[in-house]
Amino acid sequence: HYKSAVVEYTPKMDNEIEWQKEITLAMDNALVNDEFLVYYQPKFLFTTSKCIGAEALIRWSHKERGLLPPNTFLPLFEKNGFIQKLDIFVFENVCKFLSGWITEGHEPVVISFNLSRLHLQNPRLTSMLTSIAEKYKVSTQYLEIELTESLMHEDIQKLIETMLSLKKAGFKISIDDFGSGYSSLN
Repeated sequence: HYKSAVVEYTPKMDNEIEWQKEITLAMDNALVNDEFLVYYQPKFLFTTSKCIGAEALIRWSHKERGLLPPNTFLPLFEKNGFIQKLDIFVFENVCKFLSGWITEGHEPVVISFNLSRLHLQNPRLTSMLTSIAEKYKVSTQYLEIELTESLMHEDIQKLIETMLSLKKAGFKISIDDFGSGYSSLN
């Protein structure tokens, strides 16, 4: 702490460091062993009660700790970069789900999924997502990318370029967690 030369190291801090080590060591194997699960939260139109879409949500079915909510692992994955692999895992699952849904004869709905800010540094993002959608024969019109509001405060020019590229490829884009921090509608 910059105001004091003395810092107290607490058991809570020790527990947090141990937890971070544990999940860092387990994350790659968890992905390979299908411990990450994608749930679909439906979106309903109140006036008709019709399901008009869904949001893909990630959970970790940890082999020892049970079902973990995203706030227990996503912040660390954002810091260490693993979130990029996890985002692509979720996106591929969304495409598989939609492909199966269409094959079964159901009318497709738009499914949204979160995309980390780290993807904005990838100049091949649009082509990568498009090729996965094509692999499963899913039209990009049924895929909605959620970008968090906090992205609006970073490299705005890069964000605009990426969003335009994604829109041109047919993806829908929405802002997730809007109003939870500093709202930047402009």
